[in-house]
Amino acid sequence: MTPETRELESEVLCPRCDYDMRGQSEAQCPECGATFKSVEAMVRASMNVNRLLRRVMFWRQRLAYFMFPSLVMFTIGIWMERAGFNMSRGLGLLLFTPLPIAGGCTLALLIQVIRWHESALTPKHQREALGASVAWLIFCSSPVVFLVYGIVAKFL
Repeated sequence: MTPETRELESEVLCPRCDYDMRGQSEAQCPECGATFKSVEAMVRASMNVNRLLRRVMFWRQRLAYFMFPSLVMFTIGIWMERAGFNMSRGLGLLLFTPLPIAGGCTLALLIQVIRWHESALTPKHQREALGASVAWLIFCSSPVVFLVYGIVAKFL
């Protein structure tokens, strides 16, 4: 059994209609008529998206652990500044730095997820799974977007 045959025995779904194309020799879906470059490319894209889904779930959890304390530290820093507490530079950096870092990591993951979500070779059910991650990542990256907007608005 060659590696190509072994690859084609795994599930190969049409990205448009989720028809199982395992037995097809051509890269054309008999159900909806969609034409693709090759069946092997569809198999590789499907395997890459499965790997990406596992990685997204892993990083979503890690970013949640990092984002919540970052928001709490940022809020405490704003309250201390408003109350007139004389903060040293080190304390200010400690309180304000984690939020942009967490937001930047979230934005990087969001860009990768959107890129795979919009790929023509990504099957429909995997697109739906990635769509849930897109909404969550947009929500988590919103603090850094507002922070950048505030900085830009202050200087313009």
